[in-house]
Amino acid sequence: MKLQNIGYRTDCIFHEQNGVIEEKPDYYVIRTPSNPLFWFGNFILFKNSPCNEDYLTWMDIHQSEFGETLAHVTFGWDSENQGTVDDFQHNGFNLVDDVVLRMRKYKAIARINRDIEIRKISNDRDWAAVTELQVKVDTEDMGFGDEDKGAFRKSQEIAFRKMIEIGRGDWWGAFLGDELISSMGLFFDRDLTIGRFQNVATASKHRGKGACTTLLDCASRNAFEEVGVKELAINTGDDESNPAKHVYQAIGFRDGIKSYGLTISKLHLQGLNPDTSTDTPLS
Repeated sequence: MKLQNIGYRTDCIFHEQNGVIEEKPDYYVIRTPSNPLFWFGNFILFKNSPCNEDYLTWMDIHQSEFGETLAHVTFGWDSENQGTVDDFQHNGFNLVDDVVLRMRKYKAIARINRDIEIRKISNDRDWAAVTELQVKVDTEDMGFGDEDKGAFRKSQEIAFRKMIEIGRGDWWGAFLGDELISSMGLFFDRDLTIGRFQNVATASKHRGKGACTTLLDCASRNAFEEVGVKELAINTGDDESNPAKHVYQAIGFRDGIKSYGLTISKLHLQGLNPDTSTDTPLS
């Protein structure tokens, strides 16, 4: 499976290890049976961007592939072209508009905070702190996280720890004293040629202290110098008001590649368009 879009291509680092990818003539079906709450782990990835006539066709495909097993509908496409999404948005879908930034050589230009200790996450206590931090950031920044009592992030933790056990990456934590204030994962493809950062999170009260930058500096150095990767990629919202984007660019991530998706919960879909909805609950 060779995707053009580096965002979805590096997503498959995780899908190939923790889920199932099935190719059809016009699309791929991505499934993560161990974590049905993972919206971009249980979705249809089309080979071409959407056009005006695709709404009902795509909805029918999703129904035929997933039936009533999910509480959401998510689509992506292997293209940098947004396509035409008016019909989807009219029916309540949210357009995910991201950019994937890339780095092929780290020039060590980051201004790091030497009061912060960086170490790999390796014990149950620290992993519990990682999941707790992610749920808190989900709740504060995006308005979700408490609804499933951390089930989604806990399932992800289990999957990530399995990948670490087989040498496919590491989880990094930034500590002030005994407190975890920021964390991120960095995982690699099977050939260890490209690395993808995952779930970058910093506690709101500790932002602006250089924790994320210091983490990125340490993990990037390790990836190029110890692992020997040729390229690193990181996904973020493509909005100039997004502070994370500027942090990544400041240490050398460049060459933004656009990545698009469409998402909706089935409860929302049911309220807006009963004829095409299901009664599947969110959790």
